[in-house]
Amino acid sequence: MVVCVRDPAQTIPSMVDIGGALLNEPQPYTSPFKNRLNITYEYFSKRVYISLGKLADYQPKGRVYWLSFEKWKKTPENELKTVWEFLGLDPTNEDLSISSEKKERHVNRKESYTVVDPDKIKRDLGPSYQKMLRACDEQK
Repeated sequence: MVVCVRDPAQTIPSMVDIGGALLNEPQPYTSPFKNRLNITYEYFSKRVYISLGKLADYQPKGRVYWLSFEKWKKTPENELKTVWEFLGLDPTNEDLSISSEKKERHVNRKESYTVVDPDKIKRDLGPSYQKMLRACDEQK
């Protein structure tokens, strides 16, 4: 299993804007739109982060690779090579530059950081995120 660890305070706003980017049509910040995203946060995103935080506590050695999103952005080829090796694949003859290609590009609009209360995200998910960051650091 490979888990990409990203700060939930950045992930949630990105989730707000990704749909509009894929549709080439930014979504308006209507009440129904905000309500849907808050429900998605409560019943999906929050539960996933909390569950992954528990998994980070358990740390089944050799069964989970914790991939730092920040490291992926800085050294994508290195990270892809490491993931492949973790999965038992031989990256020797592969073009690792594919890790630097971005098919989808979107910019998080300033308003997207307020659709789900950022303080609530930090309160709810900060501890789980910290556990996952520790898991990234401890696997080296």
